[in-house]
Amino acid sequence: MPRRIFIILLFLAARLFSNTAQAQVAAPSQGGTVSIVRVTASTMDLEFGASGTGQGRVVAMAPTVGGMPVPLVAADGRFYTGNAAFGQGTALGAGHVVYSGTGHSATVTGLQPNTYYYITNAEYNASGASIAYNTRGTSIAMATRSAPPRPCPWS
Repeated sequence: MPRRIFIILLFLAARLFSNTAQAQVAAPSQGGTVSIVRVTASTMDLEFGASGTGQGRVVAMAPTVGGMPVPLVAADGRFYTGNAAFGQGTALGAGHVVYSGTGHSATVTGLQPNTYYYITNAEYNASGASIAYNTRGTSIAMATRSAPPRPCPWS
């Protein structure tokens, strides 16, 4: 009987030391900014993350009525895929992720003319399968330009 208890204790000790603890990553201490450089009827050139302290950032956009804020909050533990073609990135709230990475600019395409878009930036720190966001950065709303008039087909 003592040999059996010894084997069980040895097995439990081996399991305890073989399981590596998942490292928890801390959110960045400062959120980032987002600004608009250029706007057309269907594109926006954005700059972001210059003042944030994260390893990277996630930028999301959503159409909005009159520039009113839209909930676009990145969730800790979730990785997002950005795509500068609006609507092609990961869905986030009522919008989509238009950028995810370590850079500081993007040109978002596929926007609707004469439409307000709410834009927000979340700085992140990541390690392996763990990610944490600081969502207290700045957000901004901007309308795209009106579509240019179509040329008259008979002139």
